[in-house]
Amino acid sequence: MKTILLILSVVMTFVSVCYSQQATQTLTNLEKAYQAESNATRRYEMFAQKASEENQEQIAKLFKAVSKSEAIHAQNHKRAIEALGGTPGEIVYEDVSVETTRQI
Repeated sequence: MKTILLILSVVMTFVSVCYSQQATQTLTNLEKAYQAESNATRRYEMFAQKASEENQEQIAKLFKAVSKSEAIHAQNHKRAIEALGGTPGEIVYEDVSVETTRQI
């Protein structure tokens, strides 16, 4: 009986460690995705603004729609992080250079 309890204890510890490592990797991946989607949202907003400044309103509308889509993706990642007990990190925005709509 002691042998069975010992084996069961070892198996439970192994499963717990494996699950913990998977959860940690999942949270890491979700955080990277959250950052990427947040940056994409901002980038497309900037492209939309530039297109609007250049009187390219149809193109601006397309960029705004894509930006909103990326924002939804970011929020979904944020909710998933929180559901797993994590806290989304502060968004670190990349530098974006917007020349002209034609160059985008």
